[in-house]
Amino acid sequence: PAPVTVGTPAPVSGLTGTSVTGNPPTGVSGGTSPYTYSDGTADPLCTASPALPAGSITGLSSTTGAHSVNTVGLAPGTYQYCIKVCDSASPTPSCAISTHTIIVTAPPCNAGTLAPEVH
Repeated sequence: PAPVTVGTPAPVSGLTGTSVTGNPPTGVSGGTSPYTYSDGTADPLCTASPALPAGSITGLSSTTGAHSVNTVGLAPGTYQYCIKVCDSASPTPSCAISTHTIIVTAPPCNAGTLAPEVH
């Protein structure tokens, strides 16, 4: 069969210090199903830049690719990470890297509307 290929999922956004639901890899085709999904950010084929810190991808389902991204400790900005998708061919599965984008924003400022009194 043809090698595994993936599309580019839509970016997701979230506030720093939260858990954001990520989009699973899209357009997965080729290879021999079923597919398995894993954190591919450390894979040599991952070109994510700037990459999320290790451990930021949480709750990754190995059967669906559904996952969350922990933004605790991240400064506002745009980050990338990778999900590795492999087929079930044995002994050598075909794999592809799905590159994801997350836009992290600062929480809104909830300062009061009155300035403090100056004495």
